[in-house]
Amino acid sequence: MNELDKSTEVLKNLTVQEAYKDIVYNYRFKPCFAKNLKGEFIYLNEAFRDTLTSDHPDCILGYTDYDFFRKKVAHSYRQIDEYIFESGKPLLNQLEFIPSLGYRANWYFSHKVPIHDKSNMICGLFGTFDSYCNFDDLLIRFEDTQPKIKTLKPAFDYIKAHYQERIAIAQLAEVCEMAERTFYRRFKKNILLTPQNYLQIHRIIESLKLLSERSYPIAKIAQECGFVDHSNFTKAFKRHMRTTPKRYIQRTERQQAMRDRLDKQNNH
Repeated sequence: MNELDKSTEVLKNLTVQEAYKDIVYNYRFKPCFAKNLKGEFIYLNEAFRDTLTSDHPDCILGYTDYDFFRKKVAHSYRQIDEYIFESGKPLLNQLEFIPSLGYRANWYFSHKVPIHDKSNMICGLFGTFDSYCNFDDLLIRFEDTQPKIKTLKPAFDYIKAHYQERIAIAQLAEVCEMAERTFYRRFKKNILLTPQNYLQIHRIIESLKLLSERSYPIAKIAQECGFVDHSNFTKAFKRHMRTTPKRYIQRTERQQAMRDRLDKQNNH
């Protein structure tokens, strides 16, 4: 029995409360996973496995987030998981940057709900995620529960248009017509990231496109994406992607070569 079959057998013995069953049903064809109370993966579908298999191709069950993400990111995931275990409440539509290795790293909305054993005790969680495209996605999901989030739209638009330039918090606050402290608190409360973190991750995402195209030297890409210099870019890239820009290029080249071979085989 392979890993996918084993994990499917595990999930058969677990239940999700009626109120959350639509989440499991609606997202079953997107990347899905389940963890136990220790944070170990006990279920995954093929779509989720493909996002993490560059470094661990054959075994994910029994691993934790600490095996796939940098310590600070994994710790934040663990804190979220523990909140769900202790409160019994779901956490839906959480905007997260996922530096996946199988897919292009990007922003995603994550959704996690508690799962129960046959004694109706919480024994883990079910999770999935779908893509975040633009700020309108945030408005659709949060305008009823977090009405003030729409006041941040000018900052998102400004970052999208000017990420190649030096951007200060004061500039973002100004375009949102807020005091700097008010803007900072509102951004962090609604987005769960500081404006600086969001800006840096946005620059990283933009750099991935140029790195994949391999049309510029890394130092030039750093400059094009708003980083101070090559060293600053590499440090930020490694912090979020768990690899260097050079190694990322090498990996994308290997992946492209593999796709080319498969296409050639299929054409024959």
